[in-house]
Amino acid sequence: MKRKLIELGGSVYVSLPSTYVKSNELKKGQEINVDNIDNNIVISTSPIVKETTRTITINNNFMIGKRYVTALYRRGIDSINLNYEGEQTLKAVKKLMDKDTIGYEIIKQTKNSITIKDFSVKSTNEFSNIIRRMWLILLENSKELIKTVESKEFQSLNMIIARDKDINKFSNYCCRLVFKGSLNSFEKSVIMYNFLRNLENISDSFKEISKYLLEEKINLEEKSVKNLRKTFSILESYYKLFYEFNLHTLNELVIKIRQIEKGIKLEMKTSKEVRENLYITGLLKKLDQLASNFVELN
Repeated sequence: MKRKLIELGGSVYVSLPSTYVKSNELKKGQEINVDNIDNNIVISTSPIVKETTRTITINNNFMIGKRYVTALYRRGIDSINLNYEGEQTLKAVKKLMDKDTIGYEIIKQTKNSITIKDFSVKSTNEFSNIIRRMWLILLENSKELIKTVESKEFQSLNMIIARDKDINKFSNYCCRLVFKGSLNSFEKSVIMYNFLRNLENISDSFKEISKYLLEEKINLEEKSVKNLRKTFSILESYYKLFYEFNLHTLNELVIKIRQIEKGIKLEMKTSKEVRENLYITGLLKKLDQLASNFVELN
């Protein structure tokens, strides 16, 4: 239902639907509640208490239990009462908080429970700045990866692996801001959340390729290096497209993705670098998924 805003005496008003007034038996001069929830104005006859605290019990299931903390963090929960069993579980949760959750701190601890609280500052400007930082880290990683395979200084790949932790932390924080109402609509929030997770998946591809090259210390064939260059060129174009969207440009980039994929399939018939090419095609598929996010966002 849409309503027009009315300006009277320097203030802006909106009328309530008559059906709402009648069903709630509202009278002139009666007080109602007006709440700003996730950047949406909610009018009610009784106070709305938004859930910002959760209590969870993970016992000694630390491998999956710690993911509950990440999920609640992304969901925008401000305080968590967590019940656990064993020192290993506590260490796993603390390690996750250090690398994945900006602003979460433990404010109370007993033998089998901790209380986690959010101390971060949230703003729309911060949201935009962090997304740009995520893009720039990915572009830095692409340049570093090409430089490494050419110079064969494999130890520098550790930097790319370490940067993935920053991407994860930034992605989680932005997902949290989405749920906290940094965007103006629920529909856009869902799309942006999906985009952030896909951007994080691209970073995971960089980490996987880097770990493989670091462990095996493989000298890539020129064909594979060329395919990496083409793939990273698309990533750089995506970055520009994110801030200045153009449908024709996106269409051309997706065509290039298909061409690179087709070329790799032909090369795999004669190339010994099967695993390396699978990593590259995996990254191309993730870039293709990101193209769908661009369409949805625009």
